[in-house]
Amino acid sequence: MKLRILFMVIFGGVVPITYYKIEVLFEKLQQQQEENKQISEQLNNYKNYISYLDAYIPKTYTRTAKLNTIKNIIKKNIKEIGTNYLDSDEDFNIYANAVLDNSEKFDVPMYLILSITRQESAYNKNAISETGASGLMQLVGSTASRCQKILKIKDYDPFDIKDNVRCGSWYLSFLKKQFNNDNDIIKGYNAGENFDPNRLSAETTNYLVKVNEFKKKFKQDISWE
Repeated sequence: MKLRILFMVIFGGVVPITYYKIEVLFEKLQQQQEENKQISEQLNNYKNYISYLDAYIPKTYTRTAKLNTIKNIIKKNIKEIGTNYLDSDEDFNIYANAVLDNSEKFDVPMYLILSITRQESAYNKNAISETGASGLMQLVGSTASRCQKILKIKDYDPFDIKDNVRCGSWYLSFLKKQFNNDNDIIKGYNAGENFDPNRLSAETTNYLVKVNEFKKKFKQDISWE
């Protein structure tokens, strides 16, 4: 059977193609289009799945990253201090989580909680000052009592890491609402919220300098605040 010969120019050359070959070519093209369509649908499914994961994974990652940053800051400071008062992994993890949780709960910068704790107790959860301030963030009895009443803490323990950081962060939040700038918040934490800005004691002046030194270092590490 004689077949009519057609000629097509492909890649600059002349190739003889029969009607039969043209039909096969079209079939292959249709098959390729169908495969491309399936691939496109699969890609869209993958994109939707990735978007779904993005809604959940970043939160977990962000918390982990923040906790690691807090822990690294504490580790460096403990090395500088020379004495590790958070001597158990449990205490270490409880403190790091307490800083992160209460920072978010009371809308207080983490660098401020860390700086105050560093200056107040050098991370010693059992610290007691001459004036009776206790725990990591060195809360005096009257402030702790106010916190316990307002936050409805049933059995407040000043030497419990969670309780102390919770109330210390609450007090920083209280001062933030009153002053809304870091320097006055720091002064108020040391001298009380009714301090006279024109009559600062040498202790409060020195306290402000020290806390700001720590704050400057910590802010460099805490890039998201």
